[in-house]
Amino acid sequence: MIWERSYPPEGPPGARRDCLRIADGYPDVICMDGAGNLWVAIWGAGQVHCYSPEGIIVATVAVDAPQTSSVAFIGEQLDTLLITTASTGMTAEQMEGHPNSGRLFLAVVEAVGVPSSQWAQQNFGHPAERGPQHQLRPIIGPFLIHTRTSELASPGTSKSGRVPKFPKRQQVGQRHRCRRPLKTSAA
Repeated sequence: MIWERSYPPEGPPGARRDCLRIADGYPDVICMDGAGNLWVAIWGAGQVHCYSPEGIIVATVAVDAPQTSSVAFIGEQLDTLLITTASTGMTAEQMEGHPNSGRLFLAVVEAVGVPSSQWAQQNFGHPAERGPQHQLRPIIGPFLIHTRTSELASPGTSKSGRVPKFPKRQQVGQRHRCRRPLKTSAA
């Protein structure tokens, strides 16, 4: 179930209301595009569903990782969908069947995301004003630069707690123009 509430410019948020029921899998992180569609990472399905404002699935991005955990529009034009996945709790056999679990995926979709809302900027600050400790960092293989501490974080940190060093820039993987159903490549 996904709920919604209104966020007026002044005052507290509105009451929670039912917005969308998900039949298969569990909704995780969502984002919105400029047409008002919700892009929902479906944990357990290995997919991101795009729901119209009427609640109809209008697009699907399939990834080779069952635990789809987050989704966001990125890039200067907000036209690239970043999809994160997890390998948490997966057995060796499951990992063998889905070796890209825990990786990042990119999909060029037929949608454009919306920039941060005024409410988010008031509560968390505008991205341009956050300073060096909140800068966007390059994505490197299955690793992601933690945006708050600027340290490398990985889905599976080594026992020593150290993470290998990588060059500042590295190819993130081949992008695909999406057609329904959408396909992506692992980062």
